[in-house]
Amino acid sequence: MKQLDTIVEDIYGLFQEDGEKIPREEATVLIKQMADNMYTTVLNRLYDEERGREKSLRMSNIGKKDRQLYYELNEEQDTQAETLSPEVYIKFMYGDLIEEMLLLFAKLSGHVVTDEQKEVEVNGVLGHMDCKIDSIPLDCKSASKFSFGKFFDGTWVDKDPFGYRGQLAGYMEACESDTGAFLVMNKETGQICLANMHKMELPNATDRIDHLREVIAADAPPDRCYDDVTDGVGGNRTLSNDCGWCRHKRDCWSDANGGAGLRAFKYSNGPKYFTNVAKEPRVDEIFNDAEAA
Repeated sequence: MKQLDTIVEDIYGLFQEDGEKIPREEATVLIKQMADNMYTTVLNRLYDEERGREKSLRMSNIGKKDRQLYYELNEEQDTQAETLSPEVYIKFMYGDLIEEMLLLFAKLSGHVVTDEQKEVEVNGVLGHMDCKIDSIPLDCKSASKFSFGKFFDGTWVDKDPFGYRGQLAGYMEACESDTGAFLVMNKETGQICLANMHKMELPNATDRIDHLREVIAADAPPDRCYDDVTDGVGGNRTLSNDCGWCRHKRDCWSDANGGAGLRAFKYSNGPKYFTNVAKEPRVDEIFNDAEAA
């Protein structure tokens, strides 16, 4: 029986002449199953009935920052939430398809994949885990080259802006497992890495859920997730990178610029959001979200 720690080299072996592969007949069945899963994934993404569902705590969001989740689950407090663009929905679908590929590669390379999309519960919160591989709770992820580098060298653990640690902690607690892992593919290069996690490195999911229930029920949002940062030497200040992509930034920073709110300017590498403009940038200002695309 194979061990999870060899999964990356085993997957790479599928594409090498002397690499180990399961029999072609077995592979054909697994590939057809993946094709069916991809069919369902695309259909669900195009006709996503969950977009309008009532928002609630779930395993996939308990790792998010407190203030971000407060706005996400208290819609009356977030009057300026940005609508996700078509490009973002396509990116989500692309990520789903890559994750299906990772699961297929794990199976083809002889690892045991079980509990795919199994519903689990911790402290009254439900979630659907990606799977177990070789009996270890595991989450498959696609990542940009930049994000992949953080998984590869372990530095993502210190920051984790997307809340992956809390999500995995929930799955591990539901499975009563002291260990878990992320199997990550760089969607630009095809490189794969395994990021192992131990229970001691993760938040306690039960305690986290209790805390978040108090946060969400509060009359006012908690402290901001990140401070703004200095931009140049003229006194301007902007959102940090981790705030810039958040769809709740306008309400979160409604007191910016003396109460006028965030101001956005269009740079060659994308929009930049200013919390204080002491010196006007020499680029066009953006006055609506459509201009920021």
